Amino acid sequence: MSYRDSPLQDVLRHRLPTGGLPGVQRLTRLRSRAQALGRLAASVTAASIAAVTSAQLLVARVPGGRAAPFAAAALALFVIAVPSMAAAQIHWARAVAGAVRLENELFARVCAPPAARRAACRLLAAAGWGIMLLLGLTLPRLLSESGLYGVASSARRGAEAAAYAAYAAGAGFAIWWIKDVAAGAVHALRGSPAPGDPWDPGSPVGARRGAGLCAGAALAVAALIAARAHLWNPSAMLVFGLLFGTLAALIAWNIVTGE
Repeated sequence: MSYRDSPLQDVLRHRLPTGGLPGVQRLTRLRSRAQALGRLAASVTAASIAAVTSAQLLVARVPGGRAAPFAAAALALFVIAVPSMAAAQIHWARAVAGAVRLENELFARVCAPPAARRAACRLLAAAGWGIMLLLGLTLPRLLSESGLYGVASSARRGAEAAAYAAYAAGAGFAIWWIKDVAAGAVHALRGSPAPGDPWDPGSPVGARRGAGLCAGAALAVAALIAARAHLWNPSAMLVFGLLFGTLAALIAWNIVTGE
């Protein structure tokens, strides 16, 4: 076997020989699964916010007692959305932790994502929870205005308890996030990052596809949130259009990036 065809030359060229390092294929699968669960968690969060926001917007656009079904739907969507968001994000975190553990076993180091991207992802996740909390705190008033006084009273007590817990969780997250950002900044100032391992296959490239669909869904959700904040006044048909457009874009985003 010549030097040109030797495994050492493959390593120097940052290419894996046939068969690769044991465990690399498993690492690739774990990374792909973590990326897919990350897209799913983001999609669940965006779809939940869009659905709850749309239901609340429709409550304000239906006169009289006919708003009661929409208010009940908003409450039901909120009750479903919160555990769905939590479950999706927990599964995503577990998948990422599994990939990080295997990276450490294979390469004796953690191939962590850039500190800026990690901090941005965590901040966006916290923003999603903050928006959902604000939507939940407005539910008692909407239920009361729709004539569901008994449900509104129970929802008001639950909202008060959830608000105190959310304030404490938010303060804890802010401290933890600032500490993580500061640690990343200090690490970046110490010098350039270590070179990549030549046996590391890298992250799957599929996640970079479908950026337009993701941006479109984000813009639609932002438009619904702006309408809920009384920054503009869309019609009921436009609210439905933004909601279904968001759902369609999120589904297409997961399909395109998962191919």
